[in-house]
Amino acid sequence: MTLVINNAGIAQPGSFLAADSEDFARSIFETNYFAVRMSNAFAPILKTNGGGALLNVLSVASWVNDGELPAYSASKSAAWSLTNALRNELAAQKAQVLGLHMAYVDTDFTRGFDVPKSSPEEIFRLVLDESNRASMRCRPMNSPSRSSTG
Repeated sequence: MTLVINNAGIAQPGSFLAADSEDFARSIFETNYFAVRMSNAFAPILKTNGGGALLNVLSVASWVNDGELPAYSASKSAAWSLTNALRNELAAQKAQVLGLHMAYVDTDFTRGFDVPKSSPEEIFRLVLDESNRASMRCRPMNSPSRSSTG
Protein backbone atom coordinates (compact mmCIF):
# COMPACT_ATOMS: atom_id res chain seq x y z
CA MET A 1 0.00 0.00 0.00
CA THR A 2 1.39 3.41 -0.98
CA LEU A 3 -1.68 5.68 -0.92
CA VAL A 4 -4.21 6.11 1.88
CA ILE A 5 -7.25 8.29 1.23
CA ASN A 6 -9.23 9.64 4.17
CA ASN A 7 -12.57 10.94 2.96
CA ALA A 8 -14.44 11.11 6.25
CA GLY A 9 -16.97 13.85 6.73
CA ILE A 10 -20.49 14.58 7.86
CA ALA A 11 -22.44 17.49 6.46
CA GLN A 12 -25.54 18.38 8.41
CA PRO A 13 -27.25 21.70 8.97
CA GLY A 14 -27.29 23.16 12.43
CA SER A 15 -26.04 26.02 14.54
CA PHE A 16 -23.35 26.40 17.15
CA LEU A 17 -25.83 28.56 19.08
CA ALA A 18 -28.73 26.07 19.07
CA ALA A 19 -29.84 24.25 22.20
CA ASP A 20 -28.32 20.98 20.90
CA SER A 21 -25.11 22.64 19.71
CA GLU A 22 -22.82 20.51 21.87
CA ASP A 23 -24.10 17.24 20.39
CA PHE A 24 -24.18 18.82 16.94
CA ALA A 25 -20.53 19.92 17.13
CA ARG A 26 -19.36 16.66 18.71
CA SER A 27 -20.85 14.54 15.92
CA ILE A 28 -19.12 16.62 13.28
CA PHE A 29 -15.72 16.81 14.97
CA GLU A 30 -15.64 13.05 15.47
CA THR A 31 -14.67 12.78 11.80
CA ASN A 32 -11.30 14.30 12.70
CA TYR A 33 -10.79 11.61 15.32
CA PHE A 34 -11.31 9.10 12.52
CA ALA A 35 -8.55 10.82 10.49
CA VAL A 36 -6.16 10.53 13.43
CA ARG A 37 -6.99 6.82 13.82
CA MET A 38 -6.51 6.22 10.08
CA SER A 39 -3.16 8.00 10.18
CA ASN A 40 -2.00 5.99 13.19
CA ALA A 41 -3.05 2.73 11.56
CA PHE A 42 -1.51 3.31 8.15
CA ALA A 43 1.62 5.41 8.83
CA PRO A 44 3.70 2.32 9.72
CA ILE A 45 2.54 0.54 6.56
CA LEU A 46 3.41 3.55 4.41
CA LYS A 47 6.84 3.69 6.07
CA THR A 48 7.45 -0.01 5.37
CA ASN A 49 6.55 0.60 1.73
CA GLY A 50 8.96 3.51 1.27
CA GLY A 51 6.93 6.50 2.41
CA GLY A 52 3.87 6.70 0.23
CA ALA A 53 1.16 9.31 0.62
CA LEU A 54 -1.69 10.10 2.95
CA LEU A 55 -4.44 12.15 1.33
CA ASN A 56 -6.98 13.94 3.50
CA VAL A 57 -10.02 14.97 1.49
CA LEU A 58 -10.92 18.43 2.70
CA SER A 59 -13.19 21.07 1.21
CA VAL A 60 -13.16 24.67 0.09
CA ALA A 61 -15.52 25.00 3.05
CA SER A 62 -12.39 24.86 5.21
CA TRP A 63 -11.58 28.35 3.90
CA VAL A 64 -15.08 29.83 3.61
CA ASN A 65 -17.85 29.28 6.13
CA ASP A 66 -20.98 30.68 4.52
CA GLY A 67 -23.28 29.69 7.39
CA GLU A 68 -25.01 26.84 5.56
CA LEU A 69 -22.98 24.07 7.24
CA PRO A 70 -21.03 25.82 9.99
CA ALA A 71 -19.81 22.73 11.86
CA TYR A 72 -18.80 21.00 8.62
CA SER A 73 -16.73 24.05 7.66
CA ALA A 74 -15.14 24.23 11.11
CA SER A 75 -14.44 20.50 11.06
CA LYS A 76 -12.77 20.70 7.64
CA SER A 77 -10.68 23.67 8.85
CA ALA A 78 -9.53 21.55 11.77
CA ALA A 79 -8.80 18.68 9.38
CA TRP A 80 -6.66 21.05 7.31
CA SER A 81 -4.65 21.90 10.41
CA LEU A 82 -4.37 18.19 11.23
CA THR A 83 -3.11 17.57 7.69
CA ASN A 84 -0.38 20.16 8.15
CA ALA A 85 0.61 18.67 11.51
CA LEU A 86 0.76 15.17 10.05
CA ARG A 87 2.90 16.47 7.18
CA ASN A 88 5.49 17.56 9.75
CA GLU A 89 5.24 14.35 11.77
CA LEU A 90 5.54 12.02 8.77
CA ALA A 91 8.26 13.94 6.90
CA ALA A 92 11.04 11.87 8.49
CA GLN A 93 9.61 8.68 7.01
CA LYS A 94 9.36 10.31 3.56
CA ALA A 95 5.56 10.13 3.49
CA GLN A 96 3.72 12.84 1.62
CA VAL A 97 0.70 14.25 3.36
CA LEU A 98 -1.69 15.89 0.94
CA GLY A 99 -4.74 18.02 1.57
CA LEU A 100 -7.30 18.05 -1.22
CA HIS A 101 -9.48 21.16 -0.98
CA MET A 102 -12.30 20.68 -3.44
CA ALA A 103 -15.72 22.09 -4.09
CA TYR A 104 -18.65 20.07 -5.42
CA VAL A 105 -18.03 16.63 -6.90
CA ASP A 106 -20.62 14.88 -9.04
CA THR A 107 -21.79 12.17 -6.61
CA ASP A 108 -25.09 10.89 -5.25
CA PHE A 109 -24.74 13.37 -2.39
CA THR A 110 -24.71 16.39 -4.75
CA ARG A 111 -27.14 15.03 -7.35
CA GLY A 112 -29.80 17.71 -6.72
CA PHE A 113 -27.41 20.67 -6.54
CA ASP A 114 -27.43 22.97 -9.56
CA VAL A 115 -23.78 24.05 -9.28
CA PRO A 116 -20.58 23.39 -11.24
CA LYS A 117 -19.16 20.01 -10.25
CA SER A 118 -15.96 18.11 -10.86
CA SER A 119 -16.15 14.47 -11.84
CA PRO A 120 -14.64 11.89 -9.49
CA GLU A 121 -12.32 10.93 -12.36
CA GLU A 122 -10.99 14.52 -12.58
CA ILE A 123 -10.32 14.53 -8.86
CA PHE A 124 -8.54 11.18 -8.97
CA ARG A 125 -6.35 12.25 -11.92
CA LEU A 126 -5.41 15.43 -10.08
CA VAL A 127 -4.47 13.49 -6.96
CA LEU A 128 -2.30 11.06 -8.90
CA ASP A 129 -0.61 13.85 -10.87
CA GLU A 130 0.17 15.82 -7.72
CA SER A 131 1.40 12.85 -5.72
CA ASN A 132 3.57 11.65 -8.62
CA ARG A 133 5.21 15.08 -8.79
CA ALA A 134 6.09 14.76 -5.09
CA SER A 135 4.04 17.88 -4.50
CA MET A 136 2.85 18.63 -1.01
CA ARG A 137 -0.42 20.19 -2.15
CA CYS A 138 -3.47 19.69 -4.31
CA ARG A 139 -5.49 22.39 -6.01
CA PRO A 140 -9.21 22.92 -5.56
CA MET A 141 -11.45 22.04 -8.47
CA ASN A 142 -14.32 24.26 -9.71
CA SER A 143 -13.73 26.87 -7.02
CA PRO A 144 -13.36 30.62 -7.46
CA SER A 145 -9.60 30.43 -6.96
CA ARG A 146 -7.58 27.62 -8.44
CA SER A 147 -4.40 28.53 -6.54
CA SER A 148 -2.40 25.86 -4.76
CA THR A 149 -2.85 25.31 -1.06
CA GLY A 150 -1.13 23.30 1.62
